[in-house]
Amino acid sequence: MITIILIIAIICSGLDYTSKGLEFIHNKFQIKSNQTYVDESLQKSLVTFGVISAIKIGLAIIEGSELGVGLGIEAGDIVQSTYDYVNFAWKAVLLSCAVLLCTKYILLTISYIDQWLIALTLFSVLILLISRWLFVRKRFLIHLLKDISNYLIFISLAVLIIIPASISGGRFLSSKITEPSVEEAEKNLSVFRKAYFPDIKEENKSIWSEVKRIKTRISQVINFLTNKTSEFILWLLKIVAAYFFDTIIFPLLMLLFLIWFPKMIMKNFFRYRNFR
Repeated sequence: MITIILIIAIICSGLDYTSKGLEFIHNKFQIKSNQTYVDESLQKSLVTFGVISAIKIGLAIIEGSELGVGLGIEAGDIVQSTYDYVNFAWKAVLLSCAVLLCTKYILLTISYIDQWLIALTLFSVLILLISRWLFVRKRFLIHLLKDISNYLIFISLAVLIIIPASISGGRFLSSKITEPSVEEAEKNLSVFRKAYFPDIKEENKSIWSEVKRIKTRISQVINFLTNKTSEFILWLLKIVAAYFFDTIIFPLLMLLFLIWFPKMIMKNFFRYRNFR
């Protein structure tokens, strides 16, 4: 009876009759909403990456220039430490963009292979049951097929439930913990970029007026960094910490929890049964 049910289930999986069940799983574990969340987070990260890139380029130009006024202080001596933090934040945001893109590809892969993975898992269980009936004495073969079936069952659970649920859990933690502070930091950096490193507009100006404007802008940037260095660096550190937690720590913690917690429950359950 079980063999017949498995054969019917395999046929249904191969013929895409399991799409309604998979649609329920996708909605239950928010796979589609996870895809939307990852797409929005990736676009947001790319915007932040563009802002930090503009600031990085501007500071790099200032770092190798001279004010040419007053005591002839090297501008690079003032912005060097700030540039190091900006460069570190630039690398961190770039890494988070790469992680988000990989997460997007993982979710797309899940949506494409889910029904075939279920069919393969059911087929391995069917082969195991048939082997137990036909090859009773071949214990090595039966143990091998059992291990293969267990691995496929675990992979199916991980692909269909654990990985999407870990992303959903990471998204929830992100919205409650890191999102408020990182949004403020990103807003402040965007305002700073627009104020001190605006987009270049083609205007008919003399070379002397352009040089004078650049010197004025350099002086403004150095004055800002001199007076608000700690505040500016704090914005960058908030972004680095938030992106690190959102893209790596939170999803990884949820993944480990979802793998460890069921194993602990089952272990204690069987221990309790043996005790009784």
